[in-house]
Amino acid sequence: MFSPHWVINGQRTSSQFDAWRYASSLGPEVKPHFYFYEEQYDTMDWTTEPTETWDQLCYERCMMLRQRYKKLSLFYSAGRDSHHILRCFYHFKIPLDEIILIDYATNPDRRHQLINYIYPQVTNFIRQYPTTQVKTVDVLPDRFNEYYRDDWLEDQASAMAHGLFQPSDFKYYVKKILNADEPSHGLILGVDKPRIVLEDGKYYSTVIDKTLENFMSDIPNLEYFYYAPDMPKIHVKQSWMVLNHIERNYGKLIYTPEQLDPLINSALGAHSSSFSITTPSDTTRNTNTITSEFLIEYCGNAHSDYYDDFCIGSGRGSAWNVNLSIQNGKSKHKNAGRETIHQKVLKTALDEKWKSAYNFTDAMNHLKNEYSHVFNKGDPFLGTLGVYSKKYYMKNAI
Repeated sequence: MFSPHWVINGQRTSSQFDAWRYASSLGPEVKPHFYFYEEQYDTMDWTTEPTETWDQLCYERCMMLRQRYKKLSLFYSAGRDSHHILRCFYHFKIPLDEIILIDYATNPDRRHQLINYIYPQVTNFIRQYPTTQVKTVDVLPDRFNEYYRDDWLEDQASAMAHGLFQPSDFKYYVKKILNADEPSHGLILGVDKPRIVLEDGKYYSTVIDKTLENFMSDIPNLEYFYYAPDMPKIHVKQSWMVLNHIERNYGKLIYTPEQLDPLINSALGAHSSSFSITTPSDTTRNTNTITSEFLIEYCGNAHSDYYDDFCIGSGRGSAWNVNLSIQNGKSKHKNAGRETIHQKVLKTALDEKWKSAYNFTDAMNHLKNEYSHVFNKGDPFLGTLGVYSKKYYMKNAI
């Protein structure tokens, strides 16, 4: 099984930088192809929604992971994806051995979220499973120097997607900080929601590399919960859930109880009051036409008015507090590396003469000078343009 990678002119690479550099040598209009589990996804019938219920598939996914690994950990951010996964394990009474949190020590917004909102959610879980360990990955200043070495752009290159001066590569976390890349230790990532596109009057399901760059890895025990190559049906199911939701309810904002709480009527496990949800407000703009531009905004912009609706349609359930940035998508920085918080950290690091800051700045200047056409508005700090994986036909538009 091939791990996700880029393909240019028949050549495979796991480096986003290599992919765009080679593509640029072939011409300014050439883009790499993003390969994403095509061997597995090609075997599926994408024109038919799986008959299993969403909670059944989530239960099967949790059990599959629990049975596969001697030790099982979840990277938890309290966002809509990882929170839904945590609730599933809790609801189905399937124990996790470890919950892993990330402390971005140089980012006061993230640290505030960790202390005031994420820790309390984790506490709810370990009340039922007191043997579950909680571990924190500390992204301290010394980690910057370890990550942004002289050859950073050639080696890691993970910041090409978002332009952040912040070590955000989960492969780095697993191998260098946690030392957890042994085969018997499964590490779950809340990756990710589906992306529906409309082309020539046809709906397709696809994946875009920008949302995955920081999670790309050749580590076989790093598990994408929703994009599982060994259980592709779960991704087909959520793709149909989103498309059905858009066609049936868009603009009406009429939710079923199962959409607000995907576990409320589950015959598997036991319902718990430990996790709260809120009822979403009617903030979505009404429209009578589903367009390609609407789907890009709906599925691809965490800062849009549609994000909460998108999460509910994807089977993640209603937010436990939709006013929190980790729940409403606002913590996903709209301006990527140009956000004030990241620019402030970079300026401080340059003033204090961090070697990592000089290496990062040199790399970003190089990208700006040589490959500006690869980035949004020609600015590496705003991340790459993004490329789609293979598109799978679902149905004709109504």
